[in-house]
Amino acid sequence: MSFRADFINKINERYADDAAKRRSIESDWGKIRGYFTMFMEDISDVIDFALASVEENEQELALLVEGHELSFRKSDAGIRVKIDGDYVDHFTPTTEGHCVNFRGNKLLDDIDRYMALTFADVRDKL
Repeated sequence: MSFRADFINKINERYADDAAKRRSIESDWGKIRGYFTMFMEDISDVIDFALASVEENEQELALLVEGHELSFRKSDAGIRVKIDGDYVDHFTPTTEGHCVNFRGNKLLDDIDRYMALTFADVRDKL
């Protein structure tokens, strides 16, 4: 094997897990974006009455409804969850294509629980 081929193999072997973890973050990030988009589409006729919006930038996605906020912040270390400005959980990327928290729960399995924690008071007042 040539030096070039050996060098390429070593680089790929060394960083394969890092690349898989980055794909896990990006995959879950896209699914969160889709979850928020579908929520907004489902209330599209009344968005302005519910004061609902999605704010997005490169590092953060936030769903705001009736003065409450559920947001996710992305970094190389994973995805952090904030409810009304307070960090409540952190999901680290795996090489299996998803992010998990310290309990081993997948982020997408817990997203409905975060919706409930953030917006239960709003729902109950409706």
